[in-house]
Amino acid sequence: MRNWEFSPVDLSTWRDKINGELNNKQGGLSYYDEIEGFEISIVEKNYQEKYHSQEIEYGNIITKNAVSIDVTNEKEANELALYCLNYGADALFFHAKKKIIDWSIVLKNIELIYIQSWFLLESAEQEKSLNSVLDSAALEHATVVVISENNQSMVFPGFEMQQIGSPVFIELSYLLYSLNNYIIDSERSKIEEDTLIFTCGMSGNYFMDVAKIRALKFLITQLLDSYAVKPKKIEFHAHSGWTNKSLEDVDTNLLRQTTEIMAA
Repeated sequence: MRNWEFSPVDLSTWRDKINGELNNKQGGLSYYDEIEGFEISIVEKNYQEKYHSQEIEYGNIITKNAVSIDVTNEKEANELALYCLNYGADALFFHAKKKIIDWSIVLKNIELIYIQSWFLLESAEQEKSLNSVLDSAALEHATVVVISENNQSMVFPGFEMQQIGSPVFIELSYLLYSLNNYIIDSERSKIEEDTLIFTCGMSGNYFMDVAKIRALKFLITQLLDSYAVKPKKIEFHAHSGWTNKSLEDVDTNLLRQTTEIMAA
């Protein structure tokens, strides 16, 4: 077996390199796309402030790095989506924040047939515009939700409860209590047309987080079965939190973030 004779790197050099990357001190690293004609800094903070990544599970579909993008400017949304896909995103969540959107610009050079995508729209006009751009193959990998009085997604926010300090049993109890009240107060026909979204906060306690998500899935199934109702869709969104992150120790943040995502 050939000995490649890699040059050894001392611990301090390795730590300085990691700290520099996590603190956005990489200097002039950038990506330039000749076809699109735009340049993106690999560590540009503006992009990091415009999106967040999370794990999403829906049916047999599990994504590890779904990116949420608010569409207020078509070209910026397209550049951001391409940037995120280039650096590991495996799903895109577009939230329409503008009355009239040219989806052909937003989705330019994005092959939706190879990834999972979600579109949260606010009007029938936006849906009509989107459908004129998407072909049948892309629609098979896309979930389109139009927020209206008759068709909307119901979000049950366990993440916020976890972030303000609630222990696991309080977070799960709150989600089940909210779901129970929603079923009681809603018509069966409405429930069967709605998308139910449950958000969970990851605490960094690996095995507890794993057990929490598994318990939540089981308990929600039991509650829905007891009322004999079946929603149109059910999604679980696992969010990494910020309350257990340090402003100074980036190494610890990296370990905690990794633990949370691995648990999800």
